[in-house]
Amino acid sequence: MSSTSLPNVTGTLSQSGGEFQNIPTRINSTANTDGTQLITGMGEQIAALQSQLTSIHQVCSEACSSQGDEAGALTHISCCVAIEPDNMVYRNQRGFLRYVNGDDGAIEDFQTVIAAQPENADAYFNLAMIYFGQERVADAERNFGLAVRFSPGEAENWNNLGVARYQLGRTNEARECFQKAVELDPGYQEARDNLQSL
Repeated sequence: MSSTSLPNVTGTLSQSGGEFQNIPTRINSTANTDGTQLITGMGEQIAALQSQLTSIHQVCSEACSSQGDEAGALTHISCCVAIEPDNMVYRNQRGFLRYVNGDDGAIEDFQTVIAAQPENADAYFNLAMIYFGQERVADAERNFGLAVRFSPGEAENWNNLGVARYQLGRTNEARECFQKAVELDPGYQEARDNLQSL
């Protein structure tokens, strides 16, 4: 008996009412002469399956969210993050869904995205929204400012920076932010209202 194969065991087993079929039990070796396994292409196949699985979970997350099932959406996007932990799009989406679901882990997700992508305006904006909701207005203002810095063409970034600056008593700077938001999007009613209320 060699170390790379087992002996053949065949035969029939009796059972009342009949016999079982012969069962081959030989395990063929997959070892090369040097002892390495011949597992060709498995890594690529696994990677392809992981990619397909994350795509399925992302679609399911979007479907759940569109139906108002934010908890289901969070479950699916969390699966994407588990499969591809270095994918910052999934982390940012999970952070948003954690925020919507009242999960404090949202801050950690946004901070992870920012650490990996220091110019990600969406992550700064999302983090600022959480801080503003927690009445951490100075932290919100700083992060809205970074969102504006890295995405200066977004009217909402400017409007929210203006709101934070207004809350901090910086009325002239707030006015400038609201004006910039209206300049970028003349139909942005919230920014127009904020500007008129000063």
